[in-house]
Amino acid sequence: MTNSLQRQMWLEKAVQCFRLHFQECGWTIPENVRVSIGIPKGMHGQKKAIGQCWSDRATSDGYYEIFSSPEQGQEFDHLETIAHELIHATVGTEAGHKGLFKLCALDVGFVGPMTTTPSGDKMKAAIQRIINSIGFYPAGKLNINERKKKKTYMIKCECSACGYVVRTTQQWLAYGDPICPVDKIGMN
Repeated sequence: MTNSLQRQMWLEKAVQCFRLHFQECGWTIPENVRVSIGIPKGMHGQKKAIGQCWSDRATSDGYYEIFSSPEQGQEFDHLETIAHELIHATVGTEAGHKGLFKLCALDVGFVGPMTTTPSGDKMKAAIQRIINSIGFYPAGKLNINERKKKKTYMIKCECSACGYVVRTTQQWLAYGDPICPVDKIGMN
């Protein structure tokens, strides 16, 4: 079995375990839910999202798409994030973090604030039961800071007379040096 398949099976087992927990708390997670590891798309001015739930109306096959960031390395963190996103799927994404979302979050064991939903004792116990049942998260943590930054290919040209600066590419320099708009001389 590949590592990718092990990770996906772990996620699917986690959702099944959460279905039982939510049901015990009086809530039903819809059947049309998929969960994956992926980098959530930033939205609403958030600096960094660790999870995201896309509405079943946003997908062509009518499934809620839940993502937990690969930047999280511990199973507890992934499970806490997945539980938060499952609440969105359960009550509908249009609820945001108010009303039904808050009611469901409190019932399943989260505490406020609702945008980050830290685990209360009830959720911590549920997550620990899930870890005991499905084991440790079978993948590592992604360090996005290791990604090489793309170099700029812009070349700085400066007027020797006034210091005016412009940046251009090698492609345009092949046609000749830019002309300073102030001194009307070639820049190098």
